[in-house]
Amino acid sequence: MNVLYLLKTLKTKKVSELIENMDAPFLDINVALWDAEKAGEVEIDREKDKIVALKEAIPSHNEQLSDMIMRAIKHYSASEVNITAGKLVSWVKNPALQYNYLYHDYICSLQYLIDTGAIIECVVTVPEVKKKRPFHRFVFLCLPGNPNEEWNAKSVNKWIENIDKTK
Repeated sequence: MNVLYLLKTLKTKKVSELIENMDAPFLDINVALWDAEKAGEVEIDREKDKIVALKEAIPSHNEQLSDMIMRAIKHYSASEVNITAGKLVSWVKNPALQYNYLYHDYICSLQYLIDTGAIIECVVTVPEVKKKRPFHRFVFLCLPGNPNEEWNAKSVNKWIENIDKTK
């Protein structure tokens, strides 16, 4: 488990937040944190719930999972839409099923694809309209070079239309 890359990906300085995103037994989590401390990669203050990176993170990822993520994004792209990060995470982590990818592997694999430029993340926010529609934040996972703004706008407008129909 690459503690430094996970820490960078999460953009946190809280030990508790880092641990919340580690999908492993507590023994594995503790050993990973101890190893990172011993290697001089991080400094941890458990009493203050703080963790500080002392070295530059070296990207790492689950190759099989990265390949599956790319295949899913390419499948959606062939239909001229972009998949949302929420949809993808529901496929990766399904509490009803016994078989899931490890969440920290998903986070790091997705960030690796973003860091290497294989995919881009496009965030679209829809403001709240009182008594009509809630605030919503879409995080689209896109292939570079696609007309992503157009595809994302279609998805957002469809969501707004569906919300408006229910009110």
